[in-house]
Order: sequence, then C-alpha cells, then structure tokens
Amino acid sequence: MHDEINLSYVGLSDLEVRVLRSIFTLAPQLNENVTLMSPEQIAEADVILVNADDPATLETWKKISQQNSMCTSLMLSDQGDTGLGDVTLQRPIRVQKLIAALEDIVEQTSIQIPGESDGEDLHVLVVDDSFPVRKYMEHKLGELIDVPIKL
Repeated sequence: MHDEINLSYVGLSDLEVRVLRSIFTLAPQLNENVTLMSPEQIAEADVILVNADDPATLETWKKISQQNSMCTSLMLSDQGDTGLGDVTLQRPIRVQKLIAALEDIVEQTSIQIPGESDGEDLHVLVVDDSFPVRKYMEHKLGELIDVPIKL
C-alpha cells in the first residue's frame, strides 16, 4: 500500500477502538500509510470505518456522507457484505482483513461515466499515487466530461 489515507470511525465500541489503535501500533505497513483520526476529525477523513450493524450509526453516516461526498466508507458488520458503502469488513477487526479492505479501497480507480454516443459506459483509469486525488477525480470527472477538452 503506497497511499496516505486518513481513516476515522463512527459508532465503534470502546473495545473496537482499542483494537483498532493496537492494530495501528503493531502493524508498520498501516502506520506508514494510514493515519488513524479521532471521530472529531471525521470531516478530514478519506475513509470512514462505520458500524453498519447499528441503525443510529447508519443515520449518522448518511449525514456525514452527504456533507463529505468524497470520503469512502468501510462498513464494519457481523454479517459480512452489507451492500452499503464501498467496502465491507466483517467483524472481528483483524490486521490482515483491515489491510486487505484498505487495499481494496485504494485499488478502486476505475471510474464509469455514461457514454454519450452509443449508450455504453466510458471507462477511465485515473492513475495517481494519492488516494485523495483519485477520489476527487472520481467525483469531478463527470463534470469535466461535459467541458470541451483542449490538447
């Protein structure tokens, strides 16, 4: 993993927060590339770890995602894939599962934009070593496609 990611969380239990902090202390590959932020810093986060099993937390997450549409959600659930958010991490939080989930998020760089000519999707590959830049392009590319491109 080569990107620098700001990770915050919402709705986790005290035990899960302690486990998460321990993982960041003990896993150098995370410590080098991912900054664990407190819930108070959630507006600055690139990725938000969300307790998907708590309805109140899901409501909070919906409000946060409306305010910060460029953040990516990492859903934490007992059930596995929730169908919510971008990537799901099944409980309990383990080092390798967390690293794999974050790598999945980082690798999501293919963006689909509805094509104008033949009704097919246009595939654009954004290559940049910064996760926030790729996420920004994912949100802004739709606006850019309508603007004439000058070479």
